[in-house]
Amino acid sequence: MDEVQSYFSDTKHFYDFIVVLMNRNVFNNLSDTQQKNVHEAMSKAVAWQREKAGQENEAARQTLIERGMQFTEIGDKTRSQLRKATQGVVEDLREEVGAELVDQVLEESGS
Repeated sequence: MDEVQSYFSDTKHFYDFIVVLMNRNVFNNLSDTQQKNVHEAMSKAVAWQREKAGQENEAARQTLIERGMQFTEIGDKTRSQLRKATQGVVEDLREEVGAELVDQVLEESGS
């Protein structure tokens, strides 16, 4: 990437998440204890993935800085302006994929 550009910013416009899927019939045929165990295991897996992704993002940022790229931190005021300017995209997504999913992603991403 540093061969293509010299500057980068932390816009936080990308949210890295994993999708956990299981056949509904199989899940519904599990005992209550097994369903609870699956939920707990997946919660741990998601928490691990988010922690790992954060660590990898930070390591990549440091590597790019060390290789000479100039990093610009985006302040709260600018981030707020960016959110306001792109609110129409968020509303379009609410209509396209459902408000519940969009709101969950926004909540979990800290937006």
